[in-house]
Amino acid sequence: MVNLFYLDPYDVGDKVTIDNGDVLEVVQMSLLNTVFRKCIDNETINLPNHVIALKQLANLRRSEDQWERHTFVIPAGTSQNKLLVLRQHLTDHIESHRRYFYKRIDMQVSLAKSLNDSQYELTLSVRHKGNFQDLRSRSIRSNNWTVAVRNALIHTGLLKIKDA
Repeated sequence: MVNLFYLDPYDVGDKVTIDNGDVLEVVQMSLLNTVFRKCIDNETINLPNHVIALKQLANLRRSEDQWERHTFVIPAGTSQNKLLVLRQHLTDHIESHRRYFYKRIDMQVSLAKSLNDSQYELTLSVRHKGNFQDLRSRSIRSNNWTVAVRNALIHTGLLKIKDA
């Protein structure tokens, strides 16, 4: 009870995750329990507050602007120039969608533990403007970024599309 009302980890209407699970909306709070609704299918969940106090809780509304990451496998022989072209293509896209994203793109190339020496993992990250509280806006931004990454990978030849 002290955790819920003194620390105030969430309010009615907030989107939260518990133990990195589904996104839940806080529907009702009382002294003994909290009622959540799963955002994906509207299932209602009633959890005792003493159980919630022992869980890892993330409040999406109170979170900072959030990052989205995509990881791909690329050939180990990929040139630095090709990666620079990829970065520029994505930077140009973000410039034309400034209301969705911050200008910074993080690119990390690393050896994949489960892959052989002929492949690397490429992780591309972008920071959204706004947190993930508004799931519709998040989905629009996420879809926009995913399509841009796909197009950039095709443009640089890192992704080949097979004819049907």
